[in-house]
Amino acid sequence: MTTITIEEMEKANLSGRGAVIAAIVLAISGVSFFHYMPQLVGGLQDYLGLSAAEGGFILSANVAGIAIGSALGFLWVHDASWRMVGKISLSAAIIGNLLAIPIDSVGLLIGLRFIIGLASGSTLALAYAMFAATPRPDRNFGLFLVCSLTSGAVVIPAIPYLMAWLGVAAVYLALALIPAVGLFLIKWIPPHGSAHRLAHASDGKIILPVIIIALLANLVYYIAQGGVWSYLERIATAAGQAAGATANALAASMFAAGLGALLASWLDRRLGRAFPIAVAILLTIVSLWLLMGAFSASIFLLAVVLFNFANNYGHPYLMGYMAAIDKSGRYVVVSAAMQTGGMALGPFISALVLGADENYTNILIMGMICLSIALLLFVPIMLLIKGSDRAEKPH
Repeated sequence: MTTITIEEMEKANLSGRGAVIAAIVLAISGVSFFHYMPQLVGGLQDYLGLSAAEGGFILSANVAGIAIGSALGFLWVHDASWRMVGKISLSAAIIGNLLAIPIDSVGLLIGLRFIIGLASGSTLALAYAMFAATPRPDRNFGLFLVCSLTSGAVVIPAIPYLMAWLGVAAVYLALALIPAVGLFLIKWIPPHGSAHRLAHASDGKIILPVIIIALLANLVYYIAQGGVWSYLERIATAAGQAAGATANALAASMFAAGLGALLASWLDRRLGRAFPIAVAILLTIVSLWLLMGAFSASIFLLAVVLFNFANNYGHPYLMGYMAAIDKSGRYVVVSAAMQTGGMALGPFISALVLGADENYTNILIMGMICLSIALLLFVPIMLLIKGSDRAEKPH
């Protein structure tokens, strides 16, 4: 067993502000690709002359890399040097994005973006393991979502102007920026995975069937989120809504998403976990029900605001619950892969259920079914597992 010095244990204190900030920056680095996917597809078409399908293959390779990289965290999260993992994964993301700037070959871009995705997935797994080891994982997951959404809201509007000057390189540079910031925060990462295990040893046995069910609940939850979100603009268009009003509604929903995450961070565990998750899922189902049949622009605005608010209010509690039932940290990093996989599978499943007649109601029904399954899987387990849903006042 690796010997941990007192100095290393002090640096590995994950309740400190520096460690939480480092975890937040690492997590944003791991998911920032999702923020810039639309701009990257547009840039690949407009500046490199690639087709929409080729752009989709390149994006899929990156997302697949993130999912696999996150899942592989299961193998190293206990015993690898966390600081070394952070240095390698962040450096690989920076170098990979810089190397992509002059490349216009579809094959090379697919391979390179897959490798970058592996690095980003490893970074995300490390961040999730750090969040899970903190005394207040629900609050810290919520802070991550707030910061992630804020960073996206700040940078995304500037991308079109930067692309007019730099071409698709603007997206690559944006994707390299946050990992570069993360490198300056390496000292706040615990020195070794065994320090995490020492400081946050589980006070009970890991109940594998419960964890597997929770992972499946994460997967179907994000299938619903990814599957519906990717088609909301099309749903509005099919209902005859004006493009401007639709864009404004989607933009407003991003602010609502930040408010939902902020509320979760502020409430922390005052209401436990089962109640917030149940409320979040039920509100999301209601938001989809509002879009069944004909609807006005104001109803669409209400629905998408409610959809993003509820999803981002519930997400920190989903992750906090995983942290509560898996103090080892192994399965928490796998949950990151479940979320990424769900976001990737969602649009694919939506495309299948859409049908040749493009009936968008089928997508809404699929979303409601997946959310109902997630609710049925999550809440009863949380109420049965002692201590996992105990309401607490923030420290």
